[in-house]
Amino acid sequence: MLRTVLVPLDGTAFGEQALPVATAIARRTGARVRLVHVHRPVLVDQHTLGATAEFAAREEERRKLARVAGELAAAGIPAEHALLDGPVVETLVRHAGEVAADLVVMTTHGRGPLSRAILGSVADPLVRHLTAPTLLVRPTDQAAPHGPPHPVRHLLVALDGSKEAEAVLPKAVELGKAMGARFTLLRVVESVPAYPIPAGVVPPDLDEQVMHLRAVAAAYLERVAAPLRGEGLEVRTHLTIDPDPSRAILEEAHALGCDLIALESHGRSGLARLWFGSVAGEVVRHGTTPVLTHAAGL
Repeated sequence: MLRTVLVPLDGTAFGEQALPVATAIARRTGARVRLVHVHRPVLVDQHTLGATAEFAAREEERRKLARVAGELAAAGIPAEHALLDGPVVETLVRHAGEVAADLVVMTTHGRGPLSRAILGSVADPLVRHLTAPTLLVRPTDQAAPHGPPHPVRHLLVALDGSKEAEAVLPKAVELGKAMGARFTLLRVVESVPAYPIPAGVVPPDLDEQVMHLRAVAAAYLERVAAPLRGEGLEVRTHLTIDPDPSRAILEEAHALGCDLIALESHGRSGLARLWFGSVAGEVVRHGTTPVLTHAAGL
């Protein structure tokens, strides 16, 4: 059950574009929204500002947090806020644990009009160290910070056939259940493997290999879908063959009209692959659909 949705903000309209998704979830689940901002001392020529200027900067950050929290409360969404101090990632991870956050919702860009991308510097290590799942929203120049709640009616769960990739399923199912959403399980087969062929043996026809791969992938998806359907969930399966998994995931999400993509931050290559360079990172970087991911234990 979702009780606390943590939304890190950076004081910009881009950071606030995470709010439509967070508020949609809060409305449906009755969860409280906790807004946080990690204060960083303002530097001028590598020197911190004086005490008076620092106090004014902190008060402005506190005022912005209170304004957003007040707007949410006026819309009937329980909201609270806190101004934090310390290294951004470590502070957010610690605070998420202290308030028992069930979900973290944040944008992938921070201060300034897309001038500072935090996808690698904050979102990457944050996803890898949080025990709660993270829902990442890519901001755009056109989107309004306080637009209508983002619907979550159709979740695309991307799988690669590995147990590691399936680790995101419980998180996605919990959120999907709360939102009354339907699910599509997607299996992207990257390529046809080159099996060693003994001398004198005629290689199997390529079409036969593809058909075999499709049959194996389809059977795998049905095995994963069966227990979910047993819980009364609406679950469909879909598979495609594409050498570029991130592209395939984004294309299928668009074609199927999905509101959210869920995928584990590491898959076939296991714990050795960092999230920022993985398929999940590519999906976030190049898509506009919010992405649910987590990497507990990485």
